[in-house]
Amino acid sequence: MKTKINYIAAGAAIISLLITLAFSWASFGFFTILQIIGIGILIAALFIGKRDIILAAGPLVLALISLITIFAWLGEAFHFFIGFVILLTNLLTFVAKMLLAGLAFSVTNEKYESYRKKLAPLWFLPGVVAGFAALINLFFSSVGFLTNVFLAATYFFTAMWIVEPFKDETNAFVSGGSDTGEQGGSYIGIGKHILLLLFTFGIWHLIWIYRTTEYCNRASETEKYSPVNKLLLCIFVPFYMIYWYYKHAQRVDVLARAKGEIESFSTTILILAIFIPIVAAILMQDKINKIETSAFYAPAAPAASANKTEDAKIVAEQLKTYQDLLASGAITQEEYDAKKKQILGL
Repeated sequence: MKTKINYIAAGAAIISLLITLAFSWASFGFFTILQIIGIGILIAALFIGKRDIILAAGPLVLALISLITIFAWLGEAFHFFIGFVILLTNLLTFVAKMLLAGLAFSVTNEKYESYRKKLAPLWFLPGVVAGFAALINLFFSSVGFLTNVFLAATYFFTAMWIVEPFKDETNAFVSGGSDTGEQGGSYIGIGKHILLLLFTFGIWHLIWIYRTTEYCNRASETEKYSPVNKLLLCIFVPFYMIYWYYKHAQRVDVLARAKGEIESFSTTILILAIFIPIVAAILMQDKINKIETSAFYAPAAPAASANKTEDAKIVAEQLKTYQDLLASGAITQEEYDAKKKQILGL
């Protein structure tokens, strides 16, 4: 199914392809050919508008470039800083491309539904991880930076388009959503949240820290924090933001448990806050959104439903017993009617 999103993704891919051709024309090598093939497959799949195996092939070809580069620079990474940076950026881009390929592959067949349900809520990761790699690349190559920025945009919008038919599995995050809930609107559409994190030069991140601190004060049996104080500590105290992420992830876990979610993610958030803080911010907002929209299951509901079913069976059995007694003449119609009213509580 074609929408505006797949054309936006195709447009970003075309720009990255043009940049690649413009700056690699003089030195046309094996990597350039692979890059053209990979991006070309992506563009074709996006214009065709079918979520099939062809869509997964493009990122896989591009991932091959990153994989070859990783092995080529593996020995140099421990001797030269530039080698380490090249290795890191290619590791990140490899992860981004494989995530996108996995997401594209998971929607090709119903038998992969379990994988799709795991990957769909994380649809934003390919674009975010690739964008982070592009920022690292900026310090060494403006050309590489431009190519990678547009490729990151391609991955972001491609993933958004892939999961568009499965919005119920992404908690409607793809469409952006509107702010709802208490304390100034704690629900923020993940698409909107990511764009604000990427393109406000850190301003939205600070606003979000203030809002999240305020929101997490709703957690029961926890100390109430001043949002202003926490924001100032995050700005001026080195590494305090990592501690803030960990403590507030714990508070989000407390709020989630009240909604029936038992899995904790505070340790994951701590690790991400150290290495890729933007992903930590996205995953925390993801969980807050689920809390606000009650996307977690309520554990008491199935038990209540089961009890009602069991009660209905007992009532049916009792009525049948008295119907048999009436049919055999053991009781009169008046006695049967009286027992029926008693059983049904009339």
